[in-house]
Amino acid sequence: MAKSIAYVQGGEVWRGSVEDSKERRSPRLVYPTRIRVIGEDISGRSFFEDTATLVVNREGARIHLTQDPDPRKDIFILSFQTDEGGRFRVVGERGEAEGLYKSWGVELVKAPQKMKVAQNMWGIEFPTLVPDEKGAVRVMLECEACHTRERLYWEENQVDTIIEAGGLRRECGVCKLPRMWAVVPYVDQA
Repeated sequence: MAKSIAYVQGGEVWRGSVEDSKERRSPRLVYPTRIRVIGEDISGRSFFEDTATLVVNREGARIHLTQDPDPRKDIFILSFQTDEGGRFRVVGERGEAEGLYKSWGVELVKAPQKMKVAQNMWGIEFPTLVPDEKGAVRVMLECEACHTRERLYWEENQVDTIIEAGGLRRECGVCKLPRMWAVVPYVDQA
């Protein structure tokens, strides 16, 4: 499925599309966590912004920003949850602006020296990537009443809609009633 993005080619910023079927090294998980982003905007002004991730994988994330980072320059992202940070490359703008925010794809360029290869700055254990997942994002929903959790695989645009709405109303298999289900940080269930 083609996605509309901004990207850098030959030192110039372009808008276009890329296929979302690139080979991934780890699965994408809905995992909202607070971060600080430090970088330069497209006019060369330095900025820092406290914001959040939307989707993460071991090598990158999709984040919300009010700033327009210069995709020709790396940014620094600090996770407030783990107090770990790293240098990231701005892959491109993802989708349309949502109010004040734009969604950006970022890829880890350099992890902190003290981190071991098996670790990641998000502080979570990533499940094994399943070939059938392709462009799907793993989502964890929780029933507001009984706190039953359910793992689903959704397309990225579906995840955006549910996050914006603050959840999803659906029948709970345990409560046997329609309930509000919230998106919660993804944790692989044993």
